[in-house]
Amino acid sequence: MPDISEINLKTYSKQVETWKYARLAGLLAAEAAILQRHRESIAGRPILDLGVGGGRTTEALTQISSDYIGADYAPAMVERCRARFPGMRFAVVDARDLSAFADASFALVMFSYNGISSLSHEDRLRALGEMRRVLRPDGICVFSAHNRNSPQTGAWSLKHIPAPQDWLRAPATALKQLLKYPLGIRNALVHRKHARSEADYAIVNDEAGCYGLMSYVITVEKQLAQLRAVGLRPVEAVATDGHVLRPDQYGTTEPWIYYVARRG
Repeated sequence: MPDISEINLKTYSKQVETWKYARLAGLLAAEAAILQRHRESIAGRPILDLGVGGGRTTEALTQISSDYIGADYAPAMVERCRARFPGMRFAVVDARDLSAFADASFALVMFSYNGISSLSHEDRLRALGEMRRVLRPDGICVFSAHNRNSPQTGAWSLKHIPAPQDWLRAPATALKQLLKYPLGIRNALVHRKHARSEADYAIVNDEAGCYGLMSYVITVEKQLAQLRAVGLRPVEAVATDGHVLRPDQYGTTEPWIYYVARRG
């Protein structure tokens, strides 16, 4: 049975997916807020941009430091980045194996857009350990992860069927959405055998990629404990709008959460 990272790599490597990611640009609100809060400690220092995808974060991060390398485990994504940003450094690198980089190499290791949620539990721990290893003692690790408390929309949900007003407003888009409905159901049926529900986390069929992805979901409390277990010291858990969550807000149902950590 293939690992979920292999399933996700197939989806990410499809031409339509690489094209879609290559069109994305700019930081999300949480990313902008985090980098602004910690800018002084990372400005002009080495940055590793893991799961770079189509280069959404590249321009913003290279404005913080020119000592930058973008990395992704999907060769097609890296090729998109090289075409989009000629002269910048990109490499095909798997977050589970950062042996290409020496210990304590980077002031910022960033794994955005829930890239770490594409890995199995064992591989996730391996990736976090590698991120810690290449992080400088005074550096920060930043990543986002899917929230287990967030409601999941199944492939069979009628929410995927265009409403009458959708056909009137944008008939071509509505037709495209309708045609994707059976594909989503087909993908969900194929991948449901990979779903897991454990005490500390779950593996669920992700709506993204027309249900072609399997994602690791975890609560805020469990993620903070996981960071401590691999030798990373949590600094803050951040909501999608950029505000730092208080402990009494850890039960939020936001779809994903950003985490900032330092070496423990």
